[in-house]
Amino acid sequence: MKNYAVIDIGSNTMRLCVYNVSGRNFQLIEKKRSVAGLASYVDKSGNLDKDGVQKLIQVLNEFKTVYAPYRVCAIYPFATASLRLVKNQKSILNQIFCKTGLKVKILSGKEEAQCSFTGAMRCLNLSEGLLVDIGGGSTELVFFKNNQIFKTYSFPIGSLNCYEKYVSRIVPTKVEQQKIKGIVLEFLDRVRIPDSAYGKPICGVGGSVRNTFKLYANLYGTDKPEINADKLKDVLRQFKAEKKEYLTAILQTAPHRIHTLIPGMIILKTISKYFESKTILVSRLGSREGYLLYQLSSST
Repeated sequence: MKNYAVIDIGSNTMRLCVYNVSGRNFQLIEKKRSVAGLASYVDKSGNLDKDGVQKLIQVLNEFKTVYAPYRVCAIYPFATASLRLVKNQKSILNQIFCKTGLKVKILSGKEEAQCSFTGAMRCLNLSEGLLVDIGGGSTELVFFKNNQIFKTYSFPIGSLNCYEKYVSRIVPTKVEQQKIKGIVLEFLDRVRIPDSAYGKPICGVGGSVRNTFKLYANLYGTDKPEINADKLKDVLRQFKAEKKEYLTAILQTAPHRIHTLIPGMIILKTISKYFESKTILVSRLGSREGYLLYQLSSST
């Protein structure tokens, strides 16, 4: 058995996971999270500014001190929309390597979607449906049937960049919620899939979905990793009134996402309604585990 480290550089959150691996089986033995908010450091020219690059490198060096005691045999750092969508990514990758020694792989939207699907299917028994991975800077859709992907889409809308662009305070107003919904619908209208794909369950992946479930479970008193899409609509309706009990529920379950959780929920609700999905199954595994499996397969 060997230890491997995976570093996920997201637009909102950076994560380190250390896994103990035996063949194709793995166990999480250490994790570390940093809410770096890299998307908020992107300037008007589309570049990650100096402060953002410094923050990124600082967190990576902090992660190195965490995984060092585990004597990992390989480190697999990857970035998603956080670096995929910025113009100065080449310069950033060079600075990262010079100051941390890490070679970061930037995943395309398709690669990210495939990794999320591979990871999620390790813990969910679902042969057909729609996988939705909502990140800070992008959202990936994976349509699958008979346990095989038949279409993937990625669009540059996530929980953090929606907050940055459309929300003036902590909780989006009714008008701001409609703006987020509208921009999501614009992208969904470009998606072309067979009619048979509608009405299928959603497999939800990523921090936005998992923390939405924590809030949902807190409000409805359930531990089954499943969200009723109609009830999600009811939850969002309460936030339009900024009721204290609902804001308190966010602070109790995901305080680091107080500003991004509601935009993420709007994205999830809009997608579920658009594709007429009634059930959202929440996966505890996703792109990090999928990327680990991809790297392990490539090295054998």
